[in-house]
Amino acid sequence: MSFWKAFFSKEKRYTDGEIDVYLLDVYPSQPKDNIDQTFYFRITLHGKRQEIGYVSVRDGEGGLMYYAGHIGYHITEKERGKHYALRACRLIAPALCELGFLDAVITCNPDNEASIHTIENLKTLREARVPVPEKYRKALDGSTEKLRYIWDIKAEAQSRKENADAADA
Repeated sequence: MSFWKAFFSKEKRYTDGEIDVYLLDVYPSQPKDNIDQTFYFRITLHGKRQEIGYVSVRDGEGGLMYYAGHIGYHITEKERGKHYALRACRLIAPALCELGFLDAVITCNPDNEASIHTIENLKTLREARVPVPEKYRKALDGSTEKLRYIWDIKAEAQSRKENADAADA
């Protein structure tokens, strides 16, 4: 068992009582894309097994990563509009912080209003609107532009800890 799978273990779930998030797999490096490894977190409704979405966390810098970002997410069509991607990102923030992810780039297409809403609700800082070079467009489903945001994972993790401490008091 890899260190990452042992660190997260499938039994360790991050939950808010409505959704559960847990590490499903760790994918190896993809040097041509400047990705060291990818953590794939499954999102389910609380206590259920069927996946309703995922969060992927890519470790790496430069090249394609500049346009793809560190964090990606997807929610099944039936479950959209319930803020599950936002909640899942917040739930895993403390674990990501423990792994050394203090901040992360999240990108989206300029016309993806739902994703923009999710990203901005993470209290991100919009860094730039960037054109995607031709050589990366196929990997990014034909995207010609990306919005780049910086998410302060450390601040999110601290906020979650303070809210948990206040609830326990």
